[in-house]
Amino acid sequence: MEKQTVARVVYSVEEFCTATNTSRSTFYREVNAGRLKPLKRGRRTMITAEEAARWLASLPAMNGEKQAA
Repeated sequence: MEKQTVARVVYSVEEFCTATNTSRSTFYREVNAGRLKPLKRGRRTMITAEEAARWLASLPAMNGEKQAA
């Protein structure tokens, strides 16, 4: 019997932060700024895989130059 893999549909805040190497404070900063749009189900906050991909695609790309400190 083959094991089937189910694609992830939603992430918890903790799973999203781990997957994107983002802190919880950065997560909530992005939410409060309207750049990341989570869903609520009762008290649970969730991020869809589509929203996670959209947010990641919206981040600026590195251009290889050093940034001023």
